[in-house]
Amino acid sequence: MDGSELLLKGRLVVWVLLSLSVLALAIVLERWIHFLRMGNLPRDLDAQLPVVLSKGTVNTLIEKLRGPEAAIMHALHNASQQGVTDLTRVAVRVRSYELHRERSLR
Repeated sequence: MDGSELLLKGRLVVWVLLSLSVLALAIVLERWIHFLRMGNLPRDLDAQLPVVLSKGTVNTLIEKLRGPEAAIMHALHNASQQGVTDLTRVAVRVRSYELHRERSLR
């Protein structure tokens, strides 16, 4: 029994399964492309941060980064430069925004 016979004998059930499989594959590929475009944080970021903090060149490091973690770091740095003392609230607000943005892209 080849593939065409299976499609003909299975009728509606096989066609539904085939179309749902194609849909699932499309969703997986879209998410994979999304996460590739979002970018990753550098592996040695924890080693780089103390160095750039001591030199005062945090902006040069943060501007290169992409993704939700980088958005939180960028907002925290900007808030601390503006004299905001409650950085936890800033981080929570930006985290909520990034989660909402990520969910709306689905």
